[in-house]
Amino acid sequence: MIFNSQVSMIEYIAALLVAFVACVAVLGALSYIDTDRGLLQTWGRLLRRIAPSRMQRMLKHRNVDLVAYLRATPVVDMKAQARNCDCCTRTTLCDEVLSHEGAAATDTDFSFCPNSHAMGAVAHYRTDKRPAS
Repeated sequence: MIFNSQVSMIEYIAALLVAFVACVAVLGALSYIDTDRGLLQTWGRLLRRIAPSRMQRMLKHRNVDLVAYLRATPVVDMKAQARNCDCCTRTTLCDEVLSHEGAAATDTDFSFCPNSHAMGAVAHYRTDKRPAS
C-alpha cells in the first residue's frame, strides 16, 4: 500500500479498527434481537403498547390467546396492526362490539376491523398449539 504523507499508517489502522468494532457492535445488536431474550423484550414493549388499547380488548373479546398471537404473528405485523388500531376510524363501532362482553365472538361480524383477518388467523390456536375447543 502506498500512504500519502497526510495519512500515517497508525491513523489508517485506527480507522480500520473503529470500522471493525462498529461492524461487530451492529452484528451483536442484530444477533441479540434474534435471541429469546431479545424477542421477549420486543414482545414486552409491544404488550405495553397493546395492553391499554382496543386491540388487546378485541383479542380478548375474540378469545385469541395472547401468547399464541405473539408467537404466530411477526413483530413487524404486530406493529402494523397496533398502528392500524391506533389510526382506526371505526372506534365507535368497535367500542359497541366490545361492550357486549357476553356475546359469542363467533356470532359477531368483525369485518369493520382492519385487523380482523390477522386476529382471525390465530383465533383457533392456544398457547400449547392445540386447536381451541
